[in-house]
Amino acid sequence: MTTATNQKQTTSIKLDMQTKQALKRFAKQENRSVHYLLVSAVKDFVKRKQEEDEYQEYIKKRVLASENRLHTQGADNLTKDQIKASIKQFLINNK
Repeated sequence: MTTATNQKQTTSIKLDMQTKQALKRFAKQENRSVHYLLVSAVKDFVKRKQEEDEYQEYIKKRVLASENRLHTQGADNLTKDQIKASIKQFLINNK
């Protein structure tokens, strides 16, 4: 019996000839198949994007916690509008 995590689906991609030839050359150098290189590259990409998403979520939680703390404890020499503008700019810069 196969589980959902073990099931695989075929996905096809179209590559220009230069890219395909380069993949063949790299596969030969690495003593691997082109399929192996492509699957590895896709897995690495997905992992990197998931880590980026997790980091963004972490940053948002930290910013919201900081904003909440500032609203409850106050901030020296800063208005609420200055704090909100600073947080908004931080979120824009860290998308």
